[in-house]
Formats: sequence, structure tokens, C-alpha cells
Amino acid sequence: MAWRIGPWWELRAGERRLAWLMTADYFALLLFNYLLKPARDSLFLHNLEPNLLPFVYILTALVAAPVTAAYARAGMRYRLDRLLAATSCVLALQLVLLWWILREPQPWFYFLFYAWVAMAASLVTSQFWLLANTIFDAQEAKRIFPLLGLGGIAGAFIGGETTGLLMERWPLGTRGLLLVAVGVLLTTVVLNAWVCGCRRRRLRADREPEEETAHGGGGGLLLPVILRNRHLLLLTGIISLTVMVGSFIDFQFKFYSWEVFASQGDMTGFLGRFYGRMSLLSFLIQTVLAARLLRWLGAGGVLFVLPGVLLLGTGGLFLLPGLMAAMVVRGGEMSLKYSLDKTSRELLFLPLPLVLKRRTKVFIDMFADRWARGVAGVLLVLLSVVLGWDQRHISIATLGLIGLWLALAVLMRREYLNSFRRAIAGREIDLKQMRISVEDAASLRVLRGALESGNDREVRYALDLLQGVRAPHLAAATRPLLTHPGREIRRLALEVLRLNGDASDAPAVRHLLRDDDLDVRVAALGFLETQDTDPRRGTASLTEMLGGPRICRNAALAFIVRHGERSEWRPLVSDQLVRRILADTTVWGGEARRILGAMSWRPVGCREDLWDRLLEDPDPLVVEATLRGLGRRGDSGRVDDLLLRLDHPRLRGAARQALVELVEQDEGLLEHLEAFLLAAGNTARGRAEIPRVLAEVPTPRSASILTRRLAAHDPQLRDSVLKSLNKMRARHPQLKFDKGLVDEEIQVEAARFCQRAHLRGLLPSAGPAAALLARALGEMQQRHLERVFRLLALRYPVKDMEDAYHGLMSGRRRLQANVREFLDNILDRRHARVVAVMLDGVIGHDENQAHGKGNGNGNGKGKGSSDGGLCPIKARLTDVAPRLESTSAALDFMAAHFDPWLAACAIQAGAKVPNPAARVYLEKKEEQMLSPLEKALILQNVEIFKEVPTDQLATLGSIAREVAVEAGETVYRVHDRPDGMYLVMEGAVNLSNEDQVVYVAGPQDPFGLWELLDEQPRLLTAVAARESRLLAINGEEFHDLMADDVRIMKGLIRTVSRRLREMTRGQPLR
Repeated sequence: MAWRIGPWWELRAGERRLAWLMTADYFALLLFNYLLKPARDSLFLHNLEPNLLPFVYILTALVAAPVTAAYARAGMRYRLDRLLAATSCVLALQLVLLWWILREPQPWFYFLFYAWVAMAASLVTSQFWLLANTIFDAQEAKRIFPLLGLGGIAGAFIGGETTGLLMERWPLGTRGLLLVAVGVLLTTVVLNAWVCGCRRRRLRADREPEEETAHGGGGGLLLPVILRNRHLLLLTGIISLTVMVGSFIDFQFKFYSWEVFASQGDMTGFLGRFYGRMSLLSFLIQTVLAARLLRWLGAGGVLFVLPGVLLLGTGGLFLLPGLMAAMVVRGGEMSLKYSLDKTSRELLFLPLPLVLKRRTKVFIDMFADRWARGVAGVLLVLLSVVLGWDQRHISIATLGLIGLWLALAVLMRREYLNSFRRAIAGREIDLKQMRISVEDAASLRVLRGALESGNDREVRYALDLLQGVRAPHLAAATRPLLTHPGREIRRLALEVLRLNGDASDAPAVRHLLRDDDLDVRVAALGFLETQDTDPRRGTASLTEMLGGPRICRNAALAFIVRHGERSEWRPLVSDQLVRRILADTTVWGGEARRILGAMSWRPVGCREDLWDRLLEDPDPLVVEATLRGLGRRGDSGRVDDLLLRLDHPRLRGAARQALVELVEQDEGLLEHLEAFLLAAGNTARGRAEIPRVLAEVPTPRSASILTRRLAAHDPQLRDSVLKSLNKMRARHPQLKFDKGLVDEEIQVEAARFCQRAHLRGLLPSAGPAAALLARALGEMQQRHLERVFRLLALRYPVKDMEDAYHGLMSGRRRLQANVREFLDNILDRRHARVVAVMLDGVIGHDENQAHGKGNGNGNGKGKGSSDGGLCPIKARLTDVAPRLESTSAALDFMAAHFDPWLAACAIQAGAKVPNPAARVYLEKKEEQMLSPLEKALILQNVEIFKEVPTDQLATLGSIAREVAVEAGETVYRVHDRPDGMYLVMEGAVNLSNEDQVVYVAGPQDPFGLWELLDEQPRLLTAVAARESRLLAINGEEFHDLMADDVRIMKGLIRTVSRRLREMTRGQPLR
């Protein structure tokens, strides 16, 4: 099932090529670094004096901040693969320039070159890990990152040895190493391009939202956060002292090297070999000692190893000053800092909440590191230059810093355990972001305690954290969980036991091969396959299970399908087996067909019509699995099957995801999708799904297709196109959109907004139909305003436009004024004028009246409607009404020219112009006393539906049926399965628990809604108190509506949120 490298690392078949490419890439980068570091040090020491080293430490710290900030800004603006190539090429050109200057260097050059090498080494290493964290998910990272680390250590060793060899065997000179480094750096450009080509989709995936401070901005704002958090404060102090002690030791080591080696070439060769061999020592520590020490001592205990070693070494350097003692101290610092200490540092960040970690980790890792080096430089200048201390006195200062470091380590060890316990209890560790396994002793003790806690949430969370961890003593705490009632806990327990159990667990695990849950059965089979080292027995066992009971057959089939990289297992899924599954009408047959449909490969000897039969299966879950499988298999010949399912509420998600996968494999399919988008004969709902597909394939071509459809006539399609473009721009700001088309649509939407604002001033002033029309027209007007800001987000920063729109919608006068001032400053003249005209009109009718911009008398003569309306924007709409001055003219215009829903509202409010398309909302169905619009009139006054858009109220009304119940008639009973919700139109319904009436639902009161939403049995019995009329909404149809249009659910959530705020107003939220 896995391909093992050593005892800890596993590579799966689909990961091998990419893992080795990334390993070669990191090898080359560290080779580059360790070719330049000896050259940098020897050039500086040979041509200047070691006493000047503290000044270059300060310079390096000063250079780091602007370079890091500039790179972070570029990372937000450009695609990662292009950024990597551009950065490497720029650094290569700079290095060639430095090589040319080195022919006749000036003293300032050595300072510049030293700082440049430090900056370049940090930059190429950081961007490599940025790439690695982008293309590998958390589970892949746990398997692959150790291999990458080995590649880096090998590169550092070879780099150091190569430097020494070049200095001894070839008269290349220190200057010639620069050209060798240029060649190595350009090699990484090619490797990066191959890597990015393998994971193009991951590079296009959503970017995590990042705080400005994470890139270096607002560091001052982070200091209070760090100072208030004891864990962060101690961690920052330890990292800072690690860097400062390292700088003191580096200064002493280079001083003694300068004293011993008079020749620049000899010094370069010595430093190269020293750095390379210390990297080899670091490799040995990482592979032989690191995991064992973490398991024995824990992350808190390992904190003492590096300062303890440096304490002894620095003491020896004080007693026996010289190059040998300095080599011991510097070697210990280098070998431990980049192996054991780095691993323990990552573990120390683990218990922090994700938001806090994201805000502070980069600041602590980069700026605390750089500025601590600068502070060390200042201290060394004070001690060595100002006070004139010799190297023995510098050793005393180093011992003082180490003592402070050890004191902080004592406090950090205790705080780490407390933070880890709090993180487990509060589930604050983001499992999706974990790139390391929790294997230190202290953390494992806490997690083992969580497994035995009896709290299901803590148990599951602890099992998630233990995925991939090898610690045999965990088996004892995991075995009792194999019989846990929670299926997910059983599955996770099997995954942990797979790495830590033994053959004695096999009988208990075999019992789980008949578990009700398929994932548990597959995990049990995975455990048994791991324990069986003979692959022939494993194949025979799978063959036997495929021919055995259906429950075991399905487990074996799913195991083979999920491990499709094992080609020797594929022939076991034979045509005969497939035919038996297709003919199986039991529940196990449906499960097996779902497994078949999800396959990423075609069974040997099976006919092509297999997929047709699965797509026609009566079980929608089988069809859904088959649709997803089409994308995995790259079956581009079945695009039409996918497009056909975009109309189905339960299947469109699977069809959409499969289309994304197919287009990523063949961008020529974009033409097919565009043709479907343009075909008027296709349903509006299906066409509206195409922009969502294109948003996941962010190429200039897909952006162009969407931009050309901004002016789509259908509002649903227009909104889908615009939201998809916003999504593309937010994730991929480097994409370009046609500014002319965007500006044209801004003008059109602004004109529509102003026209609707003018019409609102002409509406009738009283009556439920007029209120519904006003609400519907206001919703349309707000949609036009939202579209304008979405369009502006294609021209200006997305976050700025989102914040501005929400500020205007907040209803807070001061915030609205601030937003308008902000927009005046950020928008250019044309766009600022358009927005100003809209905001000077009507954002909401009530707000407009409050500002004296409409008199509400229906004559349209208020301040806001003077000069023939609110919009001086040039006329762009051929359907804009001529000058409308009366209520009747406005109603007739809306009935004739607006969409069917608004036309129906206008007719209900008194319009005389008929509109055939509006009949669907106005006509009554058989045996129904109310039309959908009349039902919407009732629903709009129900509290829970206050925030649901009016057109969705009408849709709810279209599926609501009128029910008459007699006094004493039972509507539903406690513990019944919820099949719908109800609304009292006339009469009353008693809701009781046993014999006690809990609530009496009167006119316009809904009941039975919340059980319908969470699909739990009824909590109360509903009985008519007297003869009553109810509106009943079928549960299945209600869920289909929510799947079809999320605005219903959003409206319900907004209502609940508003009620919660009202309930807690004046009280602090906890």
C-alpha cells in the first residue's frame, strides 16, 4: 500500500515523482547557499577585519525588513510559479553583476556582498517552503517533508565539500564560485517549472486570507498581542536569544579562523568543508537522535539540549580559547539548530490558535530573527569596539545570554503543556494546516489522556492529531476505541492502530470487516494488509473477500479502488464481479455501485456502457458518485452527461466538480462550456452553473468568456458571472479583465439603480400589496448597488470594495460618511461620480425619507426625484421609461417591462397592463384558495421570513399547500419524522409535551420549522385547538429549494442572527 523509505517516511505512488523533484530542488538550493557562504565569509575576513562583523550583522538586519515586505507584496500580486522563476532569475543576474564588480572591489563591496548572500539564502529557502506548503496538503507534508529535509542536508554537505575541492584541485578562486552558484540557481528554475507543471491545480487553489501583519506590515500592532500572550512572549524570547547566542558564537568562530588562515583560498576551502560536514552531522542527529529525543524528553525537554551543549562548549572556549574550541561550539550550534531545535520550535507553535499563529508566526520567525541579529551586532560593537573586550570576555557575555535562555526554557516547558491541554480541550489546532506529526513525549501523554477521557469530541480530536504518529505505546489506549459507538472514532482508531498495533490486534480488527460503516471496513482491511508482509497472501485474501458475503465484497472493492496505484489488484475487479454488482438489488448492491462509480480507472474487460448504467441508476447517490468519477477518470467524452445534471439540485455539485477536473486536463473544453452558456435553449439554472466552473479554472481565456457575459439578460446568470469574476480576482489578482466592458456595465447598473429609486417614489402609500411591491423593488435596487460594487471590485482592490459596500449597508450614519470619504479618495473621477449619484439617491427608502430626499406621497416630486429622476447618468437603457410622473404610469411600466415577479407585484398593487409571464405568481392552483403571490403576502409578515427575499417567498408560496384541520385533529405527534413545516393562517394549534401545552400557535405563527432544518424527530405534539387553516410546506421540496437557491437559508440565518443580537443588546457576548 505504501512505498517506504527508511523507518519513518512513506511515499505513495502518485507522490513519488513530485517528491523527488522537490527533493532535487531543495538539494540545489542548499548547494547554492553553501557555495556562497564560505565565499562570503572568506572574502569579508580576508579583505577586512573580523572586528567589523558586528556592523554587517546590523546591516543584514536592516536589509531584511524591506526585502521581506517587498517580496510579500509581490506574492500577493503575482502567481507563485511566475514569482519563483522571476526571483531566481533576478538573483542570478545580481550575482553575475557582483561577480563582475569583484574584479576591482571597493571596501563597501564586502559589506554589500555579505548582506546580499544572507538575503538571497533566506529568500530562496523561504520561497521553496512556500511552494512546498502550497502543493502538498497536510497529510502529504507529513510523509514528504522529512525527505525534503534530507535533500537539503545533502545539498549543504555537497556544497561545502565542493567548495573545498574547487579551492584545492582547480585554480578557480573564490570569485569563480559565484559563477558556479549562478548555474546551480538557474537549475532550480527548471526544477521549479517541472514541479509547478505537476501541481498546476494546487497553485490555482484558494489563497488563505493573510493578515497584513503576517507580511511585515503592522509589526508594531503585533507587539501588544505578543506581550499579552505568555506562550508567545516566551517563544519570542527563546528564538531571539537563540539568534543572539548564535551571532556571538559565529563572531568568535570567524575571529579564530581569521587568525589561523592567512590565504583567502585556504580560508574558503576550510569554511566550505566545515559548513558541509556540520550539515552532515545535522543529518545524523535528525535521523538518529531527533525522533528518539522528542519521544523521550518531549518538546519542552528538547528546549534544553541546544543551550546545554552551547553552555558546555562556551565554557570550554573560555578556558581554552582557540580555533578547535570555537569549531566545537560553532559545530554544535549549527548541527542542533537546523535539526533538533528547528523541529521542537515548530512543535512549540502547534498549540496556538490558527488566527493567532497566522498573525504572529512569520513576524517571530523573520523579524524577531533578523532584529535579534541586529541587536547582537550592536552588543558586539559595544563590547568589542567601545569597551575593547577580548574573546575570553566575549565568552563570558555569551554564557550570560545562555543562562537567560535556559531560564526561559524552564518557563516555556511548563507553559507549552498548559497551552497544549487548552488547545485539545478547545480544539484550537487546525488539523488541515498541520505539517508535522506530534511525536514528543509530553504531547503524547496529553493526547493519550484525551483518548481515555470519555469525551467523544476530545477523543476524535486527539485521534485526528495522532494520524501518522508512530508510538507503539498508543496502541493500549486505542484498542478500546475499536468498539466505540461512533463510526468516525472507530475508523480513526484503526488508522492509529495501523501504525502502532501488532498481529495480536488482528482478531479484533477482523470483526470490524462486517462493520455497518464502509470506511471502517476499509480501514480494518488496511490494518490487516499492513500486518501481512506477504503480498501474495494479501491478493488471495482480497480475491476471497470479493467472492464472499456482500458486506465483505464491498470492503475489498472499496479498498482496491482507493488504492488504485497497486496495479496488481486492478484485475481482481473483473467483468463478472461488475455484472453481479449491477444485478444486486439489495442495499449492499447500491453501496457497491457507488464504489464502482467513483473509480478513477476503468475495470479490466468491462464494457463502456458500465458508466451509462450507473448514470441511470435509480439511487441518486450512485449517480452522484459516478459523476465525480467521470472527472477523476478524465472522461471528456461525457461532458454532455455532466452538463445535463447541472439542473438537478442534488447532482449539480458533483457535476460541477467533475467539469472543473476535466477542463483542467483539457482547456479545449472551454469552448464547449461557452457554447452551453450562450445557448438560450438551456435552462437558466444550468447556464448559471457554468460561471462557477470557470471560476475554478482561472485562465485569461476563462476570464474573457465571463467578462463577455457581464451583460447577460437573465439576472440569475448575470449575478453568477459577476460573483465568479469576483472570486477569480480575489484569488488571482494577476488576471486582467476588459476594463471597457466593466465600465460599461457599471454605467448600466447605476442607471438601473437610479431608475428603480425614482419608481419607488411613485409607489402607492398603503396596503399589503403596495408594501410587498416596495419591498421587492427595494431588493432589486439593492442588488443593482451590490452589482456596481462587485464591478468596481474588478477595477479596484476586492477587499476595499467589499468593506465599502457593507459599510454603506450597515445603517450606521458615521460609518456611511466615512465610507463615502474613502470612496472619494480611492475611485477615479468617473467612478466616483457614478457612485456619488447613486448614494445621493436612495440606498433605502426609509433612509432617503429620513434625509428629506423623498416625500413618499407618490408624486415623485421630492428633492431626490427632481429633474425627472435621481440619475443624471447618461441614458443607456432602451427600456427606460419616458418621464414617469404618476403612480398609475409607474405601475403599468413595471408590469410591462420588469421581470415576472415584480410585474406580478405591480399588477397586484393596481397595474392595468397584463403580463402573461406573471401569471405563474397570480393564478391559483386547483383546490387552492390563494395564489403564490397571496401566500407571499402572508409569509412576508412572518417573523422568521422577514429577511428572505420576496421572490423566494413567492417560490415558497408555490410549494405551500392549504390544509384545513378540525378542532382536536392531530397535525403531527412527538417523535414523528419531520415531513414539513406549517404556518397558521386562521385558528390556533396547541404544541404540547405529553399533556402540557407549551405554546399556542396563532395566526401567522410558524411551527415545525426547526426540526425540519436539523432533521431530528419532533419534540412536541401539534393538535388543532379549534377549526383552523394552515399553510403546509413539504420538507423534501423545502430542502430542494434551499439547495437550488441559498438565499432562503441566508434569510433565515439573518433573522436568527438579528434576534440573537436584540436579545443580547446591552450585554457582553461570550
